[in-house]
Amino acid sequence: MSRDQKDITSISDMKDFVFPEPSFFKKPKTEQQKVYKMKAKHENSYKAFIKWSATPKPIREPKTRLEFERKWKLPTRYTSTVFQTRADFHQRKMNAFWEWVFDKMPEVVYASYRRAITNSVADTKIFLDLVGKRLDQGQEQKKMQTFKIIGVSKEKMDALFEPEAYEEAKIIESKEVKKDKETQTLPLQTL
Repeated sequence: MSRDQKDITSISDMKDFVFPEPSFFKKPKTEQQKVYKMKAKHENSYKAFIKWSATPKPIREPKTRLEFERKWKLPTRYTSTVFQTRADFHQRKMNAFWEWVFDKMPEVVYASYRRAITNSVADTKIFLDLVGKRLDQGQEQKKMQTFKIIGVSKEKMDALFEPEAYEEAKIIESKEVKKDKETQTLPLQTL
């Protein structure tokens, strides 16, 4: 008889030994585990809901929250009671929104360009602003470092940077320009 067989027979000979029930080895589920299981169950629909809620209402498909819940086979009002109350919902929604915006950016720039070449002043300005911002990003930024001079009073330091006299600018000619229902006077020449 092998050693393992002896152990089995010796355990079976023990009449006072009580074997635990099979349920003894299972951990009882806590509320946290139940919620986690439910979250994992609807994770794909949660991601879809984030993208759906981040898009503008006129282009959402399906159009309403109720239709979204039906499409994803979610319980009624599940999106508002469970999905929107998650801690990461608003951050993930903003990330999805900006992802959507940057996906649409080339079409917006192209539409602005098309309208700019057809003599639309506003679109020309928007297009040139976009180009100008891109050019600004390419330039090297100059950074000023602050420094302290020890042993010199604040008044003496302020006097160093105060201008001695201000020069006066006089308007020789002016012209009234109408812009967006307001009249502005712009100088044509200054001294």
